[in-house]
This record gives sequence, structure tokens and C-alpha cells, in this order.
Amino acid sequence: MSLADPFAEFRLASQSSEKEQARPPLTKLHANFGDYEQSLARIEELLQQHSLEHKHKRKTGESIFELQSCPENEQHPPGKAFVKVSNNGDVTAGCQHDSCKWGFPSFFRKLEGFWPSGKDGQVFEHASDGLTWLRFNARTDNAEIVPSLAAIEFRRVYPELDLNDGVAPTRLHDYLCQLAPQVAFDERELQNILKLARIQVGEEPWTTDPISLHQEMHEGCPYPITVLPINQQEQISELCELVKVPTALAAQSLQAAISYAAQGLVNVVRRLDNDELTGPVNTAHLTLAESSERKSSVDNKLMGFLEEHEKELRDQYSQNYRQLSAEHDQWQQHYQNRQAALAKIQRKPKLTDEDHILIHTLNRELIEFREAEPLKPPKSEKQYLPDLFTRNFSIQSLAQVLSRYPSVILNSAEGGQTLGSFAFQKENLLNTLADLNELIWRGAARNHRVGDTGVDVQNARLTVNLMIQPEAAIELFSNPLYRGTGMLARFCVTRPISIAGTRLIDVSKALSCNSLSPTRLNRLTSHFRRLLQTVQLDSDYRLVLKPLQMTREGLELWLEYYNQIEKELGSQGVFEDYKDVAGKSAEIAARLSAQFHVINYGTDGEISGEFVLSGVELARWYLKEFLRITGMVPEERAVRNAVKLLNWLKTNKMAQDFREGKNLTLTKLRQFGPRPFSKEQDQLKEALSLLERNHYVRFDEGSKRFKGHPKEFFSN
Repeated sequence: MSLADPFAEFRLASQSSEKEQARPPLTKLHANFGDYEQSLARIEELLQQHSLEHKHKRKTGESIFELQSCPENEQHPPGKAFVKVSNNGDVTAGCQHDSCKWGFPSFFRKLEGFWPSGKDGQVFEHASDGLTWLRFNARTDNAEIVPSLAAIEFRRVYPELDLNDGVAPTRLHDYLCQLAPQVAFDERELQNILKLARIQVGEEPWTTDPISLHQEMHEGCPYPITVLPINQQEQISELCELVKVPTALAAQSLQAAISYAAQGLVNVVRRLDNDELTGPVNTAHLTLAESSERKSSVDNKLMGFLEEHEKELRDQYSQNYRQLSAEHDQWQQHYQNRQAALAKIQRKPKLTDEDHILIHTLNRELIEFREAEPLKPPKSEKQYLPDLFTRNFSIQSLAQVLSRYPSVILNSAEGGQTLGSFAFQKENLLNTLADLNELIWRGAARNHRVGDTGVDVQNARLTVNLMIQPEAAIELFSNPLYRGTGMLARFCVTRPISIAGTRLIDVSKALSCNSLSPTRLNRLTSHFRRLLQTVQLDSDYRLVLKPLQMTREGLELWLEYYNQIEKELGSQGVFEDYKDVAGKSAEIAARLSAQFHVINYGTDGEISGEFVLSGVELARWYLKEFLRITGMVPEERAVRNAVKLLNWLKTNKMAQDFREGKNLTLTKLRQFGPRPFSKEQDQLKEALSLLERNHYVRFDEGSKRFKGHPKEFFSN
């Protein structure tokens, strides 16, 4: 199990030879012949049919065939080359020597003479000396065409063909299929290639105006429900069907409920180099949606277990309060009796030796009594009873609530009111955000008040689940303090696309009274209650938290994600301008992984690779959502570079001829264009490709020149 194509969403994968090392190694390319048994049978048949000597080993549900000789280099020792059948039926192959780059598709083709075909279609590896217009896509493990290069090649082979003739698509299809039978070409691709060919010979007019590169708030990628554990997938689906809400909104509330159930039970453990980090598992969630999106209805379905648990705790605390009050009253009565006896003796006009002895005895008893004073409860029982819910975001209020019970959820469908409270006014905002960061991330809060009106909080846990209207979020995301203090970086943020207008009632079901029974949610809420009943507090009313480790596979996946993020934080990295947000993503992934483990298996065992992968992919999606919602910079590096290049073409004096309608060469652009294009040719190609797709320029691959759209560039 590994993290494939980590940040395809944020950049266009370069297909040039200069990016060869950035691809996944070919040994990871796989084919799948159905399931484990079918794939195993196919490989055994293949090796037997071609008389390949091997050793067969079984390990944790997988089969590994160690080959006697490497198909690429016979000098390699026996057993270095292998074919592996994973428990899901994926077949991979390769050699442990770095010099070997072959994978299973090429191994299969060498034996059988054709590329392997499985349940996911045909898979192949693209040879470096193959067709220039046919490229291997590392994200899909399949072939794809480069339309502009295919158009050039087709025009070269058929220079006299009328590209507007009705036979042109058929001729093009036959030509492509003859050279690349393993690729399926649809009608849209064929028409696009013909259009590019017409553009290259000047036969295609500018019929489309340029499309703005400044992306508006768009839908983005759907909530990745399929990466979650199957139980959570089913729970979210049932919740959406019951309440009719967007998937992301239902998922936010469910994850917050899981966070609350897990936060009082475990800490998650991660290892970095020689250091071991142990920390909370609670998460904070922020949903941008209109008040009509039914978040309150979702919470009513999910949070009922908390109300019941809070009632049980309050009953226990109420009994405890009465007992503590009685014990303290009894102690106070005895203490006051001794004080009165001491005062009576001391009022005597003349003290005897016996009086002095008695005074000494009473003073010693008073000291012992003070040292043995039982816990003094608050004057009001209300101040002693726990609150598991709160809507007040002031640090002192939260600290008071957490001092009574150290595991709380802040849950509100009107987050705008919460964020508009006194604590978030301009003069208080900086201190409030700094304190909240400590409370959400570390479970600690310092008392800044003079006197005994404030409290210190240690080892507490706070889950946050807020929904605010998009208009209210403008201030939130535009105020530099929310980003500068790291407050927003600690939230899992999403803006679901509204489904209002589609939430129609099925009249026949309503009239038949056959309402949907929320069986999965009922089981879930019962499970929540069982988990909460196992929360333990020590004598100081602090949580007793069990350290939850990751399996080796899980830790490898988490460290891989951590390193992926870290690499992109530097100069020219995807997250260069988002260090605050991206830098928290691996931590959020670890917390989500622990939550999935607890809700499915309790506090025993270790976090498996499956749950870590779910946490990683969900954290990755939240990171992408944050970049989408901020709207400050584009999602892809190509877009950012395209904007930079477009501004240069419009304003720089070296592009004056270009603005007058003349072609501009790539050589001139590399020499005089903006950074980083002088050194990063792949980024230049990405930017030009995007400008071409958005109809700003037309690029001729043959002459390496491009020209601009008349409406956008040409001077009058």
C-alpha cells in the first residue's frame, strides 16, 4: 500500500524526459486479472508456460515469485527479480537493482508479445523512443495522446488532405489506431486533433474569447467518501438520505462526533527520525454553508448520544456534589468547633499550664484539619455540573467548562454569531486566537485574569464543529490574524455545494408511512455511548489517555505523506505560500487515522495502514479544499505560472512585437521571460499549455513559436 501521485490536483504532470525521475517507478505499475485467485492462477500459468524457474513464497496474504534470473540482466543474482500478486489481485514485477526499470506490463509483453489486459483494461509502459504524441500518464497508469503533437504528425503524413473533409476523422482514426492499437480514441479527441491541425496551418479562426485564469469559487473535487472506512461510508450515506444534505456537510458532523468520542480515550503516537511524538486526536471542523442547509437536523440525528451521556454524567456529578457538600460541611463544623474552643480558652484572663497544653493541642489539630480539608465544591450546583456542549468561544468560558469536565465539543450551526462575540472583537482578537490555538491543538489554557476568577486547563480536549454563512467567511479568510496565528490552519474546512431545490419528498413513501429506519446511525450512537462510558479521569479530574501506535505499514504511509508535504513547502513548491496550512496537514492526517481506528476497533491494537491511508487522503482533500476556498492563489502551479507569463506578455517591452501580432519564439521567452522559466522548462510548457487551452495563445510545436489572441494582445 502506498500513496500514489500525491499532488496531481495541484500541478499538471510533466511528460518530458526531464521529469522521468518524478514518475512512480515502473515496478509499481500493475495489472489485475480479477481477484487474488484469478491473478495468482494467471501468473502461475505464465511462469510455467515459459519455463521460468522461480521460488514461490506467501507472505501476509500476498504471493511473491522470486525469479531465478532477471529478464533484463542475467548477471543479477537469483531472487532479485520478482513477480508479486497482492491480496487485491494487483500484479506487479521488477528487480531490486536500481539499474532495472522494467515493470510487470513490459515483463508480460516480453513473454506474450502483447500488453496485459485485466479488469481495468489494457496496461502498458511507454518506451522512451516510442511515438512522440503517445505518452504514459503516471496518474492513471495508462496511455494518453498529446493532441497538439498528434496533429503535427498527422499533418506531416497527410499534407494534402482537406482537414474539413468528412473523411478526415476516419482517416485520422485509422492512422492513430494503426500506430497505437492499445489506445481507445473517442470522437471528441479526434475532432480536437483535427482542430489543432487546422490551427497549425492557419485554417482555424479565433472563434472563442480567452477564458479568465482567475478561478472563481467552483465546486472542486467531491467529498472523497470512498477513501473512508466502509462503516463511515455507509453512515454518511444513510445520514444524507435521511436528512437530504450535501455529503461533505454530513461528513463534517459525523467526523466531529467521532472526534469527540475518541478524544477522551487516546493520544496518537508518531515517530519522526529518533523522536516520538504523542498528541491529541481531536479535530476542528468549519463548514461554509447557508443556514438553510440543515446542519442542525444532521446534528440532531448524530448528537443525541451526547445529550444522553451528559444527563448521565450530570446525575453522577449531582450525587457527587451533594456528597462533597456534606463532607465539606461536616469538616467545616468540626473545624469551627475547634476554633471556638481555642478562642474560648484564649479569652481567659489567666492561663494555666493545662490551658497552654490544650491551646497547643488545638492549634496542632487545626493545622491537621486544614491539611485534610476535603474538596470544596462551588457554592452553586450548576457551577459544578459538566457541560459537554458549548457555543461560547471565549477562552475563559471554555476554560471554565473544561475545568468541570475535560472533554467538550463546541458545536454551532450559527458560527457567525460565535465568531462575532466579544472575544473576537478587534482589541481581544489576537489573545483569543493564540489561546484557542493552544486549547484546540494542545488541550491547554492559561489563566490570564487577576484573582481567582480564571482557571488553568491542562490535558483537556476540545472538538469544534462550526457552520458559518459564506458571506461571514469573507472576514474570516481575509483577516490576516486568522492566518497569521495559525488558527485557520487547524481547521478542516469545506464549502459544500448546496442541494437546495433537489430535496423533494417522495409522495408515495410519505403516504405509505414506510419511513427509513436509521439502523446504521442507531448502531453508531449506541457505540458512541459505550465508548464514552469508558472515559477515565484521574484524581485531579484529568483525562487518562492511552497511547495509540501505528502499525509499521501505517507509520510508513504517514511518514511518506509527511515528506510529500515537507518537500512542497520550499521555494517553488506547491505550498510555498501556504506553509501554515500545509504544515498542519500531516498532523491532521494522524488525528483522523486515530479517530477511524477508535470508532471501528476501540482503543486496543494499533492503527492499521488502511486507517492511516483514509486519514491521509481525507487530510489531503481538506488541504485542497482550503486552497480552493481561499481563492487567493490558483490550485495548480501551472495556473500561477500562466498568470505570471500572461502579465509579462502584456506589459514587458521585450514582448512588444508579440503584442503587435508577430510570433514569439520559445528561445526568446526563455532568455528574457519572467522567472522561473529561464531554468524550469517544464514549468514554461505547463504555463503555455494552459494559456493555449484558455485561448490566449496558439503554439506551433514544429516551429516552437506562438502567437496571441487578437482581442487580448494586439495593439491598436
